[in-house]
Amino acid sequence: MTDIDLKERIFALIAINVGFHMLYWFFSNLSKDSTRMNNSFNKIIGTGMLKLFAVFGIICSFTIIYFFIANAISEKEYVGLFGICIPFGLFLGAYKLWTDLNNE
Repeated sequence: MTDIDLKERIFALIAINVGFHMLYWFFSNLSKDSTRMNNSFNKIIGTGMLKLFAVFGIICSFTIIYFFIANAISEKEYVGLFGICIPFGLFLGAYKLWTDLNNE
């Protein structure tokens, strides 16, 4: 087990928390932009592009989770699994974007 002092633990906690919330906030607020509602062409194309971006975010979150787990297992440093919280924020934000776009 690695010996991590309190200062490094607090910094890691803050970095993981900020990463989670910033990714969630970024993805979940993309559908609230009103400029794509100006005409029907912008609404159709903009909504389609945002849906592709949401799918890309969901796929990337699963890919990042896989790499976090594979890296932690191969290097036997299971403390690194706390970093999985960041791609969960990405997944939840992208999923909220997807559901908001489908509910319009």
